[in-house]
Amino acid sequence: MPAKGERHMPVDERQVIEKARQGDADALVTLYRRYYDAIYAFLYHRIRHQEMAEDLTAEVFERMVQKIITYRPTERPFLAWLYTLARNRMIDVLRRENRGPQWQPLDAELRTPAHQTPEAQAEQSLTAECLHRVLTRLTPDQQQVITLKFLQGYSNAEVAERLGKPVGAVKSLQFRALAAMRRILEEEPC
Repeated sequence: MPAKGERHMPVDERQVIEKARQGDADALVTLYRRYYDAIYAFLYHRIRHQEMAEDLTAEVFERMVQKIITYRPTERPFLAWLYTLARNRMIDVLRRENRGPQWQPLDAELRTPAHQTPEAQAEQSLTAECLHRVLTRLTPDQQQVITLKFLQGYSNAEVAERLGKPVGAVKSLQFRALAAMRRILEEEPC
């Protein structure tokens, strides 16, 4: 029976990861191509800065190459391991720069339609700022679940797979995160 992290991993993926762990350049390129978009989207939704998200994504994959030998398929899914590398790298950079994530309404969820009034545009900008303020008060795990579930549109099962957690744990984190967000908004309405 496959171990915990390997349970849902396709055979092809296991083989690619094993080859990458042995230093196979083609396998590393395959992993980069397979997971680049997911890691970039994860970082971008957290920091809202395109160039920084691109730079951090590149750094995450550099670290993947350096540390892939330490990845243990029996402990968690590969993508969960990559998300951990991404989150840790993002935290390091933001700490070094002594600032939190920046919200810039550039992505699809916040892009302003051409026909929208200036008042509606201002309200949308305030909504993004409010969301950022609330998210920064959640735990890192809660932030990840909310980002993946509601900003990136993944199902609970997909979030669980990406984070290497059981679906029940994701649902619990989501419930606690939404309750915390509700409480924060009641205390400090936007």
